[in-house]
Amino acid sequence: MNTETYNTFWKIIKENRIEIPTIQRDYAYGRKSAISIMQKFITDIFDCLNENKPLNLDFIYGKLLGKENQISLERNRNNIQSLLKTIKTYASDLNIEVAYDLTKQNNITQTNITFIPLDGQQRLTTLYLVHWYVAQRNKDINALDVLKRFSYSTRISSKDFCQMLTTNIFNIESSIKSVADLISNHEDYFSYWQKDPTVKSMLLVVDEIHKRFNVKLFNYVECWKRLTYSDCITFDFFDLDDFELTDELYIKMNARGKHLTHYENYKAWLIKDYQDQIFIENWKTKFDIQWNDLFWRVKEKSEHTVDSEYMQFFKILFLGDYIKTLVIDGSGMNDDSALENYETEILNLSDFKSVIGVLRKKDSNPIPIFENGSLFAQNISDYLIFLDLFSLDLIRGLDNRFQKIIRKYISTEFSKLIFGEKLNKLSWWDTTLHYAISRYLIKIQTINSNFDQWLRIISNLIYNSKIDSPKLFIESINSIDNLIEKIDPQLSIYHIFSNLNEKEILFFSPNQKNEEILKSKLIEAGSEWANLLIEAENHSYFYGQIGFILKLSENENKIDIGSFKDNYQKVSVLFSEEVLNDTTNILTRSFLTQGDCLYNEGDNKVFNSNIRGTLRNRNENWRKFFEHKLSFITKIIEHPNFRSNEILKSLNDIIEVELKNLNETFIAKLVENPSLFEYAKKRCIRKFGNGYYLLNSTRISGYFAELFTYDWYLKNKHEYAIKNPGTKISYQFEKGQENEAFIRFNYNGKENRIERNYGTGKYVLNDDLLNTYNTIEEAITSKNALS
Repeated sequence: MNTETYNTFWKIIKENRIEIPTIQRDYAYGRKSAISIMQKFITDIFDCLNENKPLNLDFIYGKLLGKENQISLERNRNNIQSLLKTIKTYASDLNIEVAYDLTKQNNITQTNITFIPLDGQQRLTTLYLVHWYVAQRNKDINALDVLKRFSYSTRISSKDFCQMLTTNIFNIESSIKSVADLISNHEDYFSYWQKDPTVKSMLLVVDEIHKRFNVKLFNYVECWKRLTYSDCITFDFFDLDDFELTDELYIKMNARGKHLTHYENYKAWLIKDYQDQIFIENWKTKFDIQWNDLFWRVKEKSEHTVDSEYMQFFKILFLGDYIKTLVIDGSGMNDDSALENYETEILNLSDFKSVIGVLRKKDSNPIPIFENGSLFAQNISDYLIFLDLFSLDLIRGLDNRFQKIIRKYISTEFSKLIFGEKLNKLSWWDTTLHYAISRYLIKIQTINSNFDQWLRIISNLIYNSKIDSPKLFIESINSIDNLIEKIDPQLSIYHIFSNLNEKEILFFSPNQKNEEILKSKLIEAGSEWANLLIEAENHSYFYGQIGFILKLSENENKIDIGSFKDNYQKVSVLFSEEVLNDTTNILTRSFLTQGDCLYNEGDNKVFNSNIRGTLRNRNENWRKFFEHKLSFITKIIEHPNFRSNEILKSLNDIIEVELKNLNETFIAKLVENPSLFEYAKKRCIRKFGNGYYLLNSTRISGYFAELFTYDWYLKNKHEYAIKNPGTKISYQFEKGQENEAFIRFNYNGKENRIERNYGTGKYVLNDDLLNTYNTIEEAITSKNALS
């Protein structure tokens, strides 16, 4: 065996198999980024063959596996041949005929050698396709038999596709526009191959070859001779074993071109290091086909691979197992800086913050983390079991059920949370839900109505609790593990939760824990509760937290389902998008008609914001109202003027009716004049003596407006200017407790100011405390003002 003569593709494949190894990336010449390179390469090959001019393709690096066996067999063959010669000579002296022939055995051993290219894959694959195309044009079955020795190990689908190409004769004629269509319409072509990046690239390149080679009077027979029997297209063959080099050289050589993706490296590493530790039947095939399809189904149309999502799937699963190995050194830590004080019992890694960053970050390499310690080895089978639970039909059904149960939390399908782009941007809340789903299914291994119940309850607990740091994530998943341990597959999840108490659920919001236990008891007592509660939980503002409606519906420690339906119908409209998007603060003003419903926070009174984008937004506004001001809701929904079918009009009617009873109080001013709310950007009103001040921030040291004078100014500034031509009127905002905001007006060149005395509630003109007025109208029309 003389490898020095391996200077053409045909010379190598005639004597050996060529196998693109798992560690290699997919065939890339069909990608958009490589189109120009591929077109030039095919043009160079065509010109070389058409004009019979030499083309050298530089070095091809690789290893010949099985070469040692053949060398040993050749040595043994020679020894045996020498022995037989001696025997024959000895036998002839005894007049005995001895015949021998080792040629047949030698031919068999030649094709047992496999060439593994470590650099040159793209060129070799393109040459394979050129040979295949010319052989097809010549309908050369013998040539195709030789080409069967070319294969891919990166994906089973790539390997099967190459086999299919060389097993069939395709009727490629000059009139054919697309050879790729001819192949993909063949009965032996599987549609899922189109999801294989190598297959997609091969089909695109075959069409480019056809486009370039399909010219009139081109002699395909002569072309084949130049491909196979002349050194027209050559390269320099470099056998790494001859130089005692290792695979590490490949990493350096590959750096010249496009790097392998982290997923491609991970897949090669997994198959190489774990093939004897994973006992799921046909897992390698499933990795490339059935499981791969789960990720392809949910990918964006603009994306051409699923490598990032496939890789992130394993990283997110490992994150949960990894972070549970951390123990807290200290207490009260709830942000990322807490990682400085974490220690590990299992993994010998010093920078936990960096590790967690790698596991959560898109397009990062996790293999060094996976390799460190035995944690990954202990759990990889569970990760694959989780994958194996799903089929495409099951995912479609789950998407529909997911939307009904928890679409309020995740604005995407179930499949995109588990297998899609969402994996690359999971919040800590989303990561916790992913953990709760995966660990439940890994243990139970059945997706039925119990799974729906688990999904509903656990998502309510997760998204209504603060989970925005690694520490809180650890606490939440430890609680989830504890809950999963309590699950009995023979019992419904509702039954299990209805028999828990708050202390048995180790983490999550106390209010939400009690609420989920109560709702489970209601469902256990009457199945008609289930859909009703889900409908209420899916309200755009309630976000799974509906305990206040249950309280509204409670009578003598019993919750009536009819009362709940009626109350939910009313409050769902009261907190509808229509009301919350109203620009007049109509909800706050409606509640104010029933009394002072503002919160006291320090020295300020605070009114609610309708912002509800985050858990914090909701908890600091109307949810707090649900807990502490429930009587105000009761008064509004039971008001004679409350009508669900025309909610905004009915609230305005309530305001109009109730205003008559409010007199000249600060509440009356707020209810009557929605413009007052606009100045208080931080929703703060400061009460000082008998005075009320709209703060532009949260402190009196910032700018403020005095509520009564500012109210008059907003209502009368235009009318006053019209009635008094030439008179200028403005409002003077002030800051600092020692100052007072006031109305400024100029009458016949005289500057006047009117302010309200916070002690007496009287109006003062030009700081003359001896002359006070009961109303602003009295002050502004007084003799002192007009003289």
